[in-house]
Amino acid sequence: MTTHSEFQEKMDVLDLIIGILRDHEETLSGLADRFDAICNGVSDLGENLALLERSLERLDGLQVKSVVGASGLKGPLVAVSCKDWRTFESASQGALLLTHEVLGELLFVSSVSDLFVFTYAESLPEAKRLISGGTGSLSEGRLEEGHFEVVSSKDNDQVRDGDLEPETVKRWLRSELEVPEAKIVEGRVLR
Repeated sequence: MTTHSEFQEKMDVLDLIIGILRDHEETLSGLADRFDAICNGVSDLGENLALLERSLERLDGLQVKSVVGASGLKGPLVAVSCKDWRTFESASQGALLLTHEVLGELLFVSSVSDLFVFTYAESLPEAKRLISGGTGSLSEGRLEEGHFEVVSSKDNDQVRDGDLEPETVKRWLRSELEVPEAKIVEGRVLR
């Protein structure tokens, strides 16, 4: 063999090794980029967890955690809008927290469980009919010209022309959904 052919063989082997090293360099570079992205994500998660922990510490003073019964990272993940009361009632039995609010001509009710926020909305006349027909405080009423008027009621609760008292709604929700009054709040669940 001549020195020129031996030299060419060695150069071919070196070219092959260099090509393999370049392929490995590209692969390692891609892996390093993915690793950096994962590290940044973990860093962001750490910051968010620290913020969540500080928020939960502040909530301790407000006694919200004890009302809701939440601990750690548990919390509602999915919001479900129920189309009828019976579906909402079934899904909300024994909820961690119930909220109710009258806005304009609508009654909004929400319940919070470990993984879901269930919501239900009803027009005031229909909501008052639902309450008066249920096992809550109201027993009889009539709807005249778009206003609900109580004819007779249990516990002397009165729903005046167009009004729906928060305490009446609270007692009714307690009896319908078997949730303690301490876990029923006038307000709205923010998502």
